[in-house]
Amino acid sequence: MAREEGIGTLWRGCIPTMARAVVVNAAQLASYSQSKQFLLETGRFRDDILCHFCASMISGLVTTAASMPVDIVKTRWGFTPYYARLGPHTVLTFIFLEQLNRAYGRLFLTP
Repeated sequence: MAREEGIGTLWRGCIPTMARAVVVNAAQLASYSQSKQFLLETGRFRDDILCHFCASMISGLVTTAASMPVDIVKTRWGFTPYYARLGPHTVLTFIFLEQLNRAYGRLFLTP
C-alpha cells in the first residue's frame, strides 16, 4: 500500500481518530466523576459497585452524545448501536478502575 500510494496513505484517517479519542476520553472521565459525585450526594447510593455501575451508565450516555458528531464522520453509526457498543465498555472500564483503586488502597495505603 505504501509503495503504490505513498507513505502518507498509512496515516489517512489518523486526525479524525485522534479527535474522536480526545472527545471520548474527556467526556468519559468528566461525566463519570460528576455522575458519581451527584449519585453519592443524593444519599441513595454508597460508594459501591452499584453506584459505579449507575455512574458508568450515565457516563456512557453522555459520552455517546458528546462523541456522536465525530463518530458519525468516521463510522456512520446511529445512537443506539453506538451506545450499545460504548456503554458496556464504559461500565467495565470504570468498575475495574474503582475496584483496582480500592485494592491498591487496601494493599499499600492501609497501615
